[in-house]
Amino acid sequence: MVGILPHALEIIAEAQLLGGRHLNALTNATEGYDIGRDIGQLHRLAHLGGLLAWLAAISGDHERCRMLAEAGIRYGDEHGVLPAGALGTWALGLLELGMGRAAQAVGHLEATRHPIVAAWCAADLIEAGVRANRTEVAERSLRTLMEWTRTARRPWVSAMALRCRAMTTSGGDAGEYFEAAIELHERCAQPYQHARTCLAYGEWLRRRRSRARAGIQLRTALRIFEDLGARPWADRARAELDAAGEARPGYRTDAASLHRLTPQELQVVRLAAAGLSNRDIAGQLFLSPKTVAQHLYKAYPKLGVTSRAQLDHLDLGTPAATGRP
Repeated sequence: MVGILPHALEIIAEAQLLGGRHLNALTNATEGYDIGRDIGQLHRLAHLGGLLAWLAAISGDHERCRMLAEAGIRYGDEHGVLPAGALGTWALGLLELGMGRAAQAVGHLEATRHPIVAAWCAADLIEAGVRANRTEVAERSLRTLMEWTRTARRPWVSAMALRCRAMTTSGGDAGEYFEAAIELHERCAQPYQHARTCLAYGEWLRRRRSRARAGIQLRTALRIFEDLGARPWADRARAELDAAGEARPGYRTDAASLHRLTPQELQVVRLAAAGLSNRDIAGQLFLSPKTVAQHLYKAYPKLGVTSRAQLDHLDLGTPAATGRP
């Protein structure tokens, strides 16, 4: 029974990652990776490692991203497992894109040969192509993204496609695509892609000297990126706000603090906030009560609290959908 857990957790984490639920994806992918490692499922480690590398790219953890991605690529090449290598390649491309190195991002993202992963990363390749002045790459990837949009029929995918249409369109029509994308984002929950659209729209507005409107979009992007712990992207939003002459908002939320917790600390904190004792938490997570206490001791300063009672006042997000918190 334990043997199927890594695969099940991988599927759940993958869906959560694509849906923008990054904390839950991190929790499930980490749990699946740990179990897979303990029982020697190397194939599954390569897949889960790719997902964790992608999340590390978003958070700006360069070393962890490269380590996990390169391990997945190496395993994929040696064993003919295309998805594992493709996930790692996507993660490396996203890492470069977040750091503002568009040409390097194109190099990685163009090498993502698996058809499903290529569709998932098409929006990143379009943006990288635009920023690297590789128009032919952006236009080819836009066709891939539009095919996925017709198949997926998800509002956030359509919003992402509209953003990419805007980025590949010259003149005032781009603004209409951006506005339509923002409207769709506001009707569905995919915060990371919403923030990416706000950032791109804010950049476009600033270049057209519409600084006040740019500031609105850029502040929204910064707030969401900070909530997600997406440090490279938050840095880019701050730089754009500076360029627009806008004061940086002094923004911090409980959600941002959650990203300083390890996945197991987050599980323990959520159960403690629900009123479970250390012994009950230990029973659910197969830990000792002493280990639970240690996790809480380490988590409190990261969350800015000093006691269990104060956890009630924090927004600790949605529990992971695994049968465990």
